Amino acid sequence: IAAARLADTARVAPPASAAPDVPTARLAAPVRPRLSGTAKDTGCGGKLRRVEVSLQRKSGKRCQTVGTAGKPGKRRACSKRTWLRAKGTTRWSLTLKRKLPAGTYALRVRARDAAGNLSSTRTKTLKVR
Repeated sequence: IAAARLADTARVAPPASAAPDVPTARLAAPVRPRLSGTAKDTGCGGKLRRVEVSLQRKSGKRCQTVGTAGKPGKRRACSKRTWLRAKGTTRWSLTLKRKLPAGTYALRVRARDAAGNLSSTRTKTLKVR
């Protein structure tokens, strides 16, 4: 995954190394976000099949996963994620159906290539006020 960002609101830069500090984007609530970025396959085939996005609102030691309806669900273990399919592959986007309530969110992005290989997951922290 080459980059993840919030279009026209804040840019979240890709990490420069394997263990980077995670940048934080600050957004004014309520925002109906459009998440977008780029991805590439550097393997032999060089063709992506899809990009998937997970967005979770942190609530204490648990998380509320934003699902297809675009709102945070019930509190549960943060390891239980819902992956939403983004539109596009090398240039992808996902517009949520609802404005996000205030809170701290973990944005995760991953890509799958035509051979079925799954990329590592990139994680960014977003704060909506």
